[in-house]
Order: sequence, then C-alpha cells, then structure tokens
Amino acid sequence: MVDLSCILLAGGKSTRMGSDKRILKFSGRSFLEIAFDNARQLSEDVVVSLGYAGQTTQEFKGATVVFDDLKERGPLFALKTALLSCKSEYTAILPLDAPMLNIEIYSRMLDEIEGRADVDAVIPGSYKGAEPLYGVYRTASFLSATRRATEEGFQRVQDAINRLDNVVRMDLEEFRGVDPKLLSFHNVNTPFDLERLKETIDG
Repeated sequence: MVDLSCILLAGGKSTRMGSDKRILKFSGRSFLEIAFDNARQLSEDVVVSLGYAGQTTQEFKGATVVFDDLKERGPLFALKTALLSCKSEYTAILPLDAPMLNIEIYSRMLDEIEGRADVDAVIPGSYKGAEPLYGVYRTASFLSATRRATEEGFQRVQDAINRLDNVVRMDLEEFRGVDPKLLSFHNVNTPFDLERLKETIDG
C-alpha cells in the first residue's frame, strides 16, 4: 500500500463564483464538508490549506491546517506551504470545488505507483489539458520542485511539474471504470457550472 498524505486546497477567493465556494451547498452539505470528508477517507494525514486564519469556521478534526501568506499568488505557493506538513512519501491533492469527486480515481492513480520507485507524479488529463490539482505526487520531489519554481520566479503549478523527472500521465478515459460520467472532474467555478452539474445528475 502506498504511504499517502492528502492536501485539501481550500484557500481560493471564489472570484468567479461571486460567493464563498466553501459554504456552497450541494446535496445538503457544504463544498468544504464534502471535500474534507473525501480527504479523510483517503488518508489519516490530511493538510488543509487556507488563505488566512478565520477564512472558515469549520473545524478540521485530526487535520493540520496551514495558511498561505502569499495567497494572492495562487495555488503553487499554497502547495509549497502545505507540502512542508505532509508526512507521507506521496501526497494526493484534492480540489475544493468538485462536489461529485469519487475518491476511487485516486486508487487508479495509486495503482500506477504501486511497486515502482521511479514515479514522481501521476496526473490525470485530456486533450484539453492536465488536471494537476487532482494529482498524486512524491512529496519530497514535489516540494523541491515547488521551491525551485518559486525561487526562479514562476507561479504556475505546471512550472513545478516541469521540474519533476518522471511524470505518469493518465487520460481521463482511464477513470470511467470508477466514474462513468467523469463527474469527479467537473469543477464548479461559476453559478452556471453548478447548475450544469445539477442538470447532469438529474438527467
């Protein structure tokens, strides 16, 4: 079994949504409650990344909470801070804004790592692009890569990934066995996204 930590990125500003995504309700629960429950199912070592103290009133029992003092500069800096608290050899990243996420997609990614010592990351994606904020990373390698990228003035997560030696890419189609409609990868960034997701489920 792969030794796994989990980072929940929950410090975004929700600009396009127009309201705080953390407290948005989906099937009777907030996005933050759903995402944290998913993280706890994946790992006993959960690190919750927030933008600042007081950003949410939710309690994160048993988790480590970190704050990104460079929140204006995006998720790369938040990841660098969070990775410092991860205790396991590998770390999975969970997005806040995917309320239909099926954690079995991470089992599929971990299958790519099992028994291999050379994998620095497993990242899902499609012809539209990679989904790095769903990936699984070798903690030490990714921390080093985020440090180098930020020290060199870069701000995108992809800039850190470009500094990893061995990245396994998985096409989204490979996840249909556990998530037939690929709803795990339906990110909710706007009110329209939320309505579209509800329509997809109802349909």
